[in-house]
Amino acid sequence: MRGLGVTYRIELAEYQTDDWIIVALVDKTISDLKAYVCIIKRMHPGSRVRAFSVNTNEMVIQV
Repeated sequence: MRGLGVTYRIELAEYQTDDWIIVALVDKTISDLKAYVCIIKRMHPGSRVRAFSVNTNEMVIQV
């Protein structure tokens, strides 16, 4: 059985904009979250993606 994940908010900013939009709320482990963020980044070339812990509002990943 896999460990329980934490809920993260994933945000995306399109190329040449500072407007961030929430694209997903996910319950993942940190390693699964990294893979998920990379997939979103590949789906939106040139964009920026970041993830925050919903509980602490701390940014945990930015690519």
